[in-house]
Amino acid sequence: PHPCIMSVEAKQISRSRLHESHAFLFKECLQSLGELRKVDMARDLAAARLEATAALLEHEHLIAFVWHFLVLELSHSADAAVVVAGGTQGDGPQQLSYPQRIACCSDGTLLVADYENDRVCCWKDGAGEVLGKPNLVSDTDALSYALCLDADGSILATTALGLARWDWRHGEDWLIAAAAEADLADHCGLCADTNGVVVADHLNDRVVRFSQRQGMEVLVPEGTVQCPSDVQFEQGGSLLIADRVGRRVLRRTADGSLSVVADDLELPYSLACRGPLLYVGEFKASRLARVDLRTGDVEPWVTVQGPTGLCFDAACNLYVTEKNKHRVLCFPALID
Repeated sequence: PHPCIMSVEAKQISRSRLHESHAFLFKECLQSLGELRKVDMARDLAAARLEATAALLEHEHLIAFVWHFLVLELSHSADAAVVVAGGTQGDGPQQLSYPQRIACCSDGTLLVADYENDRVCCWKDGAGEVLGKPNLVSDTDALSYALCLDADGSILATTALGLARWDWRHGEDWLIAAAAEADLADHCGLCADTNGVVVADHLNDRVVRFSQRQGMEVLVPEGTVQCPSDVQFEQGGSLLIADRVGRRVLRRTADGSLSVVADDLELPYSLACRGPLLYVGEFKASRLARVDLRTGDVEPWVTVQGPTGLCFDAACNLYVTEKNKHRVLCFPALID
């Protein structure tokens, strides 16, 4: 299997081994941050906090979610982007054709939903390769817009008929079967946590969640949002929703209440959140906007031709799909 997919053997690693692995990785992160002048934090206390957090985590791709404990202020320079995937249109292993969503694995692998080529590509150290065939509900099904990492380490993607998974398991997949029965329509946003897999069911004007225990449940019903295009979790576990036609971003808390995070956006299509900052891909305006979640302030940030995908890696670098140029950009993280 591809190294970014958890194998059967990896699944069987004991909790003590996982703890050791996380402690090592977190201390590496701490050492890197210790070299930055403006991080004012007692190293011993930070190390203890990291080790305690690591003991609670089960999967290495969740490392990114605890970086906000270390970073006082995170930002990115709008003029520092570098191309890390694609750049020319085509179906070769180093090419992309109108790419959509993206996600980062714990080993630094960048996953790209290569929409027009009906595939998912993996990029690392500037080299691309095509991910193998996933579990599909039908051989006639086709990959579509979105992908994400599930809480168990497997890779998920949207398809014409529901969802697909790259996994170490064999036989029937409960998620694939449940999604196929849900009548999803042009679903283009996807995220996951330990409670299940959340889908922005675009043309059905709703947000749903799939879990093995409860099956499908509607988190945001029809009539509340208009063509939701993306979903992402923020610090603390609340769900952020790109309400594309409503031109806003909503927050859904664990108790089901909804509030407006930002409005008057130009067809918000993609989301990525880290710490107090939310980046929003405004498709109509061909740009990224930056939202301060503490104040609700929105600022236009940088021009991007078709910002269809956003994600962060474990080092808080920001990746952006530039669909119309068939490439993915990286904006390196800055610590203020």
